[in-house]
Amino acid sequence: MELIYESTRNSEEKVTASQAVLKGLADGGGLFVPTHIPSLDIDFDELAKMDYQDTAFFVMRKFLTDFTEEELRSCISEAYDGKFDTKEIAPVVKKGDVVAKGDTIAAVGSPGRSTGNHLHFSVRLNGSYVSPWGYLKN
Repeated sequence: MELIYESTRNSEEKVTASQAVLKGLADGGGLFVPTHIPSLDIDFDELAKMDYQDTAFFVMRKFLTDFTEEELRSCISEAYDGKFDTKEIAPVVKKGDVVAKGDTIAAVGSPGRSTGNHLHFSVRLNGSYVSPWGYLKN
């Protein structure tokens, strides 16, 4: 099933994933967002065993439905090749790791093709994602 994207400023402006990528911003300056969040058809434990490139493919194929497997794998391969200083590309704190105040648990940067530096941060409690805001101090 093809995932459709709509403008955040005009829900009548709808495009496919490839059209959203090519166009960038919607008319009027809105962002293109998916009309729904697709379900992953793979268990999170299986994703955790994959390398970064395979994980990216299994997630992105649900959002970029009008790209072929070959196109997606090629883009992922070019974006996440040997230019990173670790094989993990985006190392994360693993279950059971002990962290203390002052420990580096993430890095901010702009890997691949992005609009600028950013950090992906999430918190899981008892296997479910929860808002990280309660864990951060101003």
